[in-house]
Amino acid sequence: MSGTLPSAERGLRVGIWMELLPDWLDWLGRDGTSRLLGFVIEGAAGGLPIIWEFWVPVWAYDATAGFLDELSPQARRRCTIHRSHRPDPFEGTGHDRRRMAALPEPAMAPGVASQLDFAVRVIYRNSLPFADGPYERTCLREFVQLALEANRDAAVDCWYVPSVRSRHAVLLRAPKLLAFPDLVFMDFPRFFPAKPVRDHTDESWNVERAAEHLLSECDAVVSYSDDVRTRHVVGRFGIEPAKAHVIHHGRIVFAHSTRADPREDARRELMSYLAGTDVVADGTSANIIRDLHARTLDLVRLPFVFVSTALRPYKNIANAIRAIALLRREHGLAVRLVTTARIDWDGPDIGEVRQAIIEEGAFFDVVSIPGVPPDILEALYTAADVSLAISFFEGGAPFLITESLSAGTPLVVADRPFVREVLPDPDRAGLVDPFDVPAIAAAIRHAVENRSALVKEQTRIYAALMNRSWVTTASEYFDLLRTVAAQGHSSAAASPVELA
Repeated sequence: MSGTLPSAERGLRVGIWMELLPDWLDWLGRDGTSRLLGFVIEGAAGGLPIIWEFWVPVWAYDATAGFLDELSPQARRRCTIHRSHRPDPFEGTGHDRRRMAALPEPAMAPGVASQLDFAVRVIYRNSLPFADGPYERTCLREFVQLALEANRDAAVDCWYVPSVRSRHAVLLRAPKLLAFPDLVFMDFPRFFPAKPVRDHTDESWNVERAAEHLLSECDAVVSYSDDVRTRHVVGRFGIEPAKAHVIHHGRIVFAHSTRADPREDARRELMSYLAGTDVVADGTSANIIRDLHARTLDLVRLPFVFVSTALRPYKNIANAIRAIALLRREHGLAVRLVTTARIDWDGPDIGEVRQAIIEEGAFFDVVSIPGVPPDILEALYTAADVSLAISFFEGGAPFLITESLSAGTPLVVADRPFVREVLPDPDRAGLVDPFDVPAIAAAIRHAVENRSALVKEQTRIYAALMNRSWVTTASEYFDLLRTVAAQGHSSAAASPVELA
């Protein structure tokens, strides 16, 4: 069908399809996807005529409301939340995955079975469900019914789908803009060993097929770097170049302390936080040691390197550990590594990090402080001697570049395409090979010894990134969403099936 631009009086109504699983609610507001969404909503609140309508499963309503309550009042007023009126099928479980998986599948109302049968044929056209137990089928049913309700009730001009893993978005009828940050396993398959999906195929293959289907059903795609757009969206999936867009992130600016010594204030704030926080909840002996060490960490006297990240194999934490061990061993420079990654000794994705800690004897040199609130994140950046942005891969220039420089702390930055494209002269930017441990160590040592001069130099080098506001970024999203709404495409996945 042919679409028309929304009237200026009514504004552009954008539906946000939040496909949140019940055991992932704690990540809302902390992961890159939702943080980006919050920044764009804030940027748009300054004058762009956008109304954001969040459509979430019943179990995600409270978490979504909490996420939106963190926004400014001006931005929060532009947002509404829609959910079904069905009871939470996982009520009483605390959304613990094992307890939810143990629940029997709720009985189906008449007509729901036919809806699910249709939805499964549409959603899994060329891929498979990742699992097929009562928990997965209950989640599937909620997402299908939510999509059907959205098709019936949502008065939106278009949808914004913030994650390529939101497979059920193919059921939505209104025009759709899909955010495609990346599929990192396509570049680094060694970090993603084969995992069977049921008894048929590999998980990475399945994710790629699902992404291919969702990409084909969306009217436009937005990535955060030209590298991902060119190699993944257009090159790997064959999406028409005119349909694939790039919008770079805006800068993240921390509030500066008005006191004479912001670093000293930040260190005291961190020591107070660590003294009253269970840093690591896991009960293994190695984590207890790290927990005690974090509580007694002398952030006033000892230099430390900070890595704001999640524990993923491609985030390169293992090489950061090897670099600080090399500095201690060969240069006598005692530097700790502090990270927001949750380093649970027996947890998932710990393999290479655990190996690096053991091989380098770095048990007391690596401190994990996960799940920190925004004020403590700012304090960590401010107190650090240097921050690391040495991931092997990111979907775009990482937030932590502007976060660190805003806090007055220099960085060691990886020489990767997603960084080079935001620099006017990348060969003069002092980028390092993230696979080269001695080079990383040398860059850390240089930053520690030349902290003040280096942060001034890097602020100049990254000026284009530091001067890009979220108002500018939000304006680009607004223009793209308005274009998508005007196209008025009706998805091939739409069907006459209605709610039973």
